Amino acid sequence: MGGFLTDDDLNQLQPADEVMFPSPIPTQVVSSDEFWPMPQTEKQKAVEARIKEMADEIGAKQGLGRRRFLQTASGMAAAFLAMNEVHGPLYAVSRAEAQQPDAAAARAAALKDQFIMDVHTHFLRPDTRIMTFVNARRAVGRAGWNPDLVGKEQTIQDLMEASWFKEVFLDSDTKVALISGAPSEEPIDWFLTISHPVSLAGWRRLSVPSNSSSPTASRAIRLATIPISIWPSIRGAWMMKSCSILSMNGC
Repeated sequence: MGGFLTDDDLNQLQPADEVMFPSPIPTQVVSSDEFWPMPQTEKQKAVEARIKEMADEIGAKQGLGRRRFLQTASGMAAAFLAMNEVHGPLYAVSRAEAQQPDAAAARAAALKDQFIMDVHTHFLRPDTRIMTFVNARRAVGRAGWNPDLVGKEQTIQDLMEASWFKEVFLDSDTKVALISGAPSEEPIDWFLTISHPVSLAGWRRLSVPSNSSSPTASRAIRLATIPISIWPSIRGAWMMKSCSILSMNGC
């Protein structure tokens, strides 16, 4: 479960949490230990500088320091404004949202029912022997990076299906989630398999023509009963919907 960077590579890099500006929107590429991060571009530097300027100016008017201001909805709006100033009008954000907390709160309230699809989620199979992510959650809790994990004992159950369902569909506004697996040379170390029985609802099984390049003649699509809909794909990913609209996979 290690990364692809060598020890020599890592020795040339610095921890992102120690050297990056704590912006609501990252202002440079951060590596996940799977690739070499590119240097900060001139435009990214310009965005970062503008975010700092607005945080100091607007935050002071709201009685907030730079760091605290950037933790607010107005701070997030300011970061998007900076992106627009440097890259062009890409994001629908107003200056009032950055300058007026009430305007930022009203925008957040107006968007609270928006459709959210998470296209990259995981949970582990019941017979997993992978403890890497449990250890990672413990490290994150000890470092204080995620306040919800501070002082909380981490177990493998935190990475299982029930916890995944709670965090994705009950603790967030996500409407659709794509569950992706991760293959391994050792079959026991696959996150999930195509035959993994996701146990959230009843099943009925269909076969439909496949438009993939796989030699498999058809895709097996499982449509769970309302209110949960689930489709497994031959590539080892599942789509789950918390509404009752049924459709073929292959998105």
